[in-house]
Amino acid sequence: MILSACAQSDSSEEQVSSYIDKTTLPVTEAGIKIETISETTIEGAAAIKSSEAETEEESSFPVIIPTETEEPPIVQTEEEPEDPASEDVYGLRAMKYLKTIVNQFPQRVFADGGSVTCGNWLVSSLGSFGYEVNIHDFYRGDVHGRNIIAEKKGASEKVIVLCAHYDSVDTEGCDDNGSGVAAVLEVAGRMAEEETPYTLRFIFFDDEEEGYIGSREYVNDNRAEVTQNVIAVINVDCIAGGDIRYIHGGTEDGKQTELRELALSKAEELGLGMTTHPEVKNIPAGTRYWGSDQHYFAEAGIPYIYLEANIYSDEAADGNPVHYQTADPNVKNGQIMHSAYDEFYTLAGIFPGRMEEHFRCYVTLMMEICKMTDL
Repeated sequence: MILSACAQSDSSEEQVSSYIDKTTLPVTEAGIKIETISETTIEGAAAIKSSEAETEEESSFPVIIPTETEEPPIVQTEEEPEDPASEDVYGLRAMKYLKTIVNQFPQRVFADGGSVTCGNWLVSSLGSFGYEVNIHDFYRGDVHGRNIIAEKKGASEKVIVLCAHYDSVDTEGCDDNGSGVAAVLEVAGRMAEEETPYTLRFIFFDDEEEGYIGSREYVNDNRAEVTQNVIAVINVDCIAGGDIRYIHGGTEDGKQTELRELALSKAEELGLGMTTHPEVKNIPAGTRYWGSDQHYFAEAGIPYIYLEANIYSDEAADGNPVHYQTADPNVKNGQIMHSAYDEFYTLAGIFPGRMEEHFRCYVTLMMEICKMTDL
């Protein structure tokens, strides 16, 4: 997720008047400002990690960093056997995938080693589900990026895109956006053998953090096909740690809201506890047109929903009207993404059970939308 300028400021005195691309924000040399975490938070996270280590042996994954002159190899991995008792519990697969992502590929900065090897793992994982995987190559300057794509043919050639970005800033990137990747990957695995009314296209975007570059290049390079065939986009970003489960959709002029309302209605029917955001300073109610990879699809006129766990309020810890992620006092300024709080065991220590519940609800919703016949 890109932190917009309406998001939490490093200074409580700084008032932000508009929301814009993250590239305009002041950052440290590493691209983020890391806050310190309290000793109680660290102790809670350490206790969970220690307990888990006693019962679960971490898998190993070869770290492969390509040379400048050769294409990164596709790494083959064996899927861990599913626990039959949990096969039908949505979200548990996503939890397993998220642990792999944060343990094996932390700090997935664009085109760096962690990002490249995570991309290879996604190719291997999708292949293990039976998909033929395609790579959409793009460049930012002379730096190579890869969008990773798998498609499940449906009864109609019309396409539902389910997407999440796999790059991160210089953090573990559990919430932003290992969580979105893990959720979409679970849906891809579960839908691989299902008959669907529409074709499903799963896209894992690279280079979101510097201005949704991967999704921008994908839409630009495939504009004719996208505008002709894609009828809905479901983008998932930052769903692990936030207080409120949101569904956004629509443009700043209030158009393209039908998909959002359909998703909200389905979430209410299933008791998933989801809502859309109120109007806050410079963000029209329910839209979140900016902020992540839905943006360039929306600009192309494609209906979208944006799934995230967050808080939208005109009241915040420092008095600024912002979107932030939690009101829990254990998280300084309420901000998880782009901070030292964006770490699996830290979040599990602060919010026991929250990741599992968010995954269960969001995976359930996506599965239901994939089976709808009236989009």
